[in-house]
Amino acid sequence: MPNQELAQLNKLVGIWNLEHCDLETKAKWSGKDVFEWLPGGHFLAYHHEEEKGIRGMMIIGHEMGWEETEPGSEIVGHWFESSSGYHYKYIWEVDDRTIQFWLNSKDSGMAFRGQFSEDGKIINGTWKWPGGGYDLLMRRVEP
Repeated sequence: MPNQELAQLNKLVGIWNLEHCDLETKAKWSGKDVFEWLPGGHFLAYHHEEEKGIRGMMIIGHEMGWEETEPGSEIVGHWFESSSGYHYKYIWEVDDRTIQFWLNSKDSGMAFRGQFSEDGKIINGTWKWPGGGYDLLMRRVEP
């Protein structure tokens, strides 16, 4: 079971097929995401791959640094892109109907916002950043 403060992320656990569509060029490509709890339930692992060659992993949870006694209030994801060597930090929010995450901070101008379908098996949203973005449709294929 996940840590109670992270329970809203449980909606993501499973395997998802992805359909991307560039906002400007309308180019389309596919991908796959896998979300799974790490032992102990304090972190969610997010494995990602796209047919364009992008591959990586994110670890999502509350940050708690060395010698800190309480975890941070924000849900943070650290993305490690194995296909390029990039490392990014994201701030996450998930509730009954929406999923949002921002690159670095909530005011960065680079964010994803999606809506869950009634049955929780589809997420439909848009990734936007200055000068670009894409629509993303996620379909759950396994719980």
